[in-house]
Amino acid sequence: MLKLLLSLCGISAFLLYGTIFALYNRRSKKKNPRGQLKIFIQSSAYILEESENMNKLIRLMKLLLLPVFVAVLLTACGSGGSGGSYVVKNAVTDSNGQATFVDNTTGEVVVIYVQDSDGNALSNITVQFWDYSDHELFIVQDPYGIYDLSFRIYAHNSTHHITMHMSNDAPVIREVSNSSEEGQAINNVVQNAKRKWLYLGNKTPAQLDTENQTYLFILKLSGRDFTIVSDSAGKISEVSGLISGWEEPEYYDVYYIIPDDPVTTPIRVLIPVHASLRESTLISPQSSAELDNNCADRSDSIEWDFDWSDIQDATKYQIYIIREGAIFALVDTTVTSSSYHYSDPDGYIIDGNRLNWTWKVRAGNDNNEWSDWSDIRYFDVEPLNTDCP
Repeated sequence: MLKLLLSLCGISAFLLYGTIFALYNRRSKKKNPRGQLKIFIQSSAYILEESENMNKLIRLMKLLLLPVFVAVLLTACGSGGSGGSYVVKNAVTDSNGQATFVDNTTGEVVVIYVQDSDGNALSNITVQFWDYSDHELFIVQDPYGIYDLSFRIYAHNSTHHITMHMSNDAPVIREVSNSSEEGQAINNVVQNAKRKWLYLGNKTPAQLDTENQTYLFILKLSGRDFTIVSDSAGKISEVSGLISGWEEPEYYDVYYIIPDDPVTTPIRVLIPVHASLRESTLISPQSSAELDNNCADRSDSIEWDFDWSDIQDATKYQIYIIREGAIFALVDTTVTSSSYHYSDPDGYIIDGNRLNWTWKVRAGNDNNEWSDWSDIRYFDVEPLNTDCP
């Protein structure tokens, strides 16, 4: 799919390039038919033919601008997935348990060493490298099924050691500090999972047990300074007792972080949700809505209304409104109801600042415990002087 997308983007680049120069010739003051640009396809590429009277400057511009058009379109089309564009690479470990890649972001050589729990090198292990702009994801799989599938998420470093465990071993988990490089990379995956990967819905602990399915997982704990990562596949019920201070949640928000992953064991992000700390769902305004503005003579007040879902046991909500790229928020306040009305009779928003406003909400209780922030929603503001009296 990625190769097809890049191919389509490449063709689009050539089409755009050819169209611009064709339009240039059409608008040229010299109406010489022999100087018109002819575009045709040969061996899946567009070949440009020019007459002898074509200006040499145009030839130079063509050579300079062609890579620019291709690069811009490929960059735009290649964006997607977690943390922007990504490349998937595959390798098999050698007799030393080593697999080697080149990092697209840093240009450095990345070496993976795969070993068993006793430190012995494992050969003929498939290593899949998901190379993202803000982290690296490695999936290691034993084609013979002796060792359980495992994965690692790192910042961009050059050497990693990955330990695989026997398939009949008990599930293995690690506590990863959120402030470490690995913890920050894992947090990037979690945040992108909530925005871009496949959301499987709310699952109670009983529902997860009923599925009777083992999987690798990232367990993101609210209010903790560490994240739980499984090093071998298992069920959450089999490892929850190993987590210090664990309280079983009402349900989990479950995300499948690689929807088109070809490996046999799914990798999921599990976010425990307690009733009092559940995220709010934004209701209105809808995404990309256009909200009210004032007039330059201040004859019409700004009036905005925001609404979101009620959260059980919540006693307060924090709403945060800011224009994208701004330093200071327009609204950062706490209210006791699940709605908010903003009014400003004296201010107005200039046309240069009316686009790409954002808002989000989180719920809190009397113990000063807060839910995660809701998804961010965008809105615009109508042009100045739109509905003056």
